[in-house]
Amino acid sequence: MRYPHIRSSPLVLTLALASLGIAGAINTATVPRMALASTLVVCGVYGVATVARELSKPQLAHLSIGLWLVFIAIAGVHAVGLETLAGTLSTPFVAFTTIIWAVTWATLIGASAGTSFLAFREYGVGSYVAHPEDSVVDGEYEF
Repeated sequence: MRYPHIRSSPLVLTLALASLGIAGAINTATVPRMALASTLVVCGVYGVATVARELSKPQLAHLSIGLWLVFIAIAGVHAVGLETLAGTLSTPFVAFTTIIWAVTWATLIGASAGTSFLAFREYGVGSYVAHPEDSVVDGEYEF
């Protein structure tokens, strides 16, 4: 059975990034669940691949750049320190760090996957390669 409403790019991308974020939140818990986190990461990367297949090269480049910029912003939060920011914002520490780790995982793996699929698409374009003539391969050289 096909579900055309599930195949839309924004919904699939949202589900993929949510899957990656949940994997990050699960993996940074007190009892890491590696098998579940790995499964969610595979599902998330598959979702990004599905979206990447439907987007044009410029759209995929913009998506990748956007995810990288969000990741760099989140890396700034990590540089300051999660404990410091949680104390400054007077938010519950566990909830704050779980959300930050989820966004970190979602943006890092999403940006890496998007950039990789863009590179694969560029590599697949190919370039012109001159093939040797049959006479050269057979050893019949004509100078």
